[in-house]
Amino acid sequence: MATQMVELHKLKLAGLKQECLARGLETKGIKQDFINRLQAYLRRMIHAQKDDYAERCREERAVYKPRREAWNRTFPCSSQKEPTLPAP
Repeated sequence: MATQMVELHKLKLAGLKQECLARGLETKGIKQDFINRLQAYLRRMIHAQKDDYAERCREERAVYKPRREAWNRTFPCSSQKEPTLPAP
């Protein structure tokens, strides 16, 4: 299931157990238990990825905002574009 989309209910119990084992999840119970565990795990991973992305965006804004403000003080034009050199 690494990079391939798989419908969990189509997997056999042994396959579900293997997927749980690979992710460090509990490997006891009936088929629906395994499906529920894997779905909860996938939801947690999606939320973690979203949180990581949001944190990276906040960090980038913290880094680039002072640069942008410094640029605006240096070149206070309304276009906010970098100056270009005239053609020789």
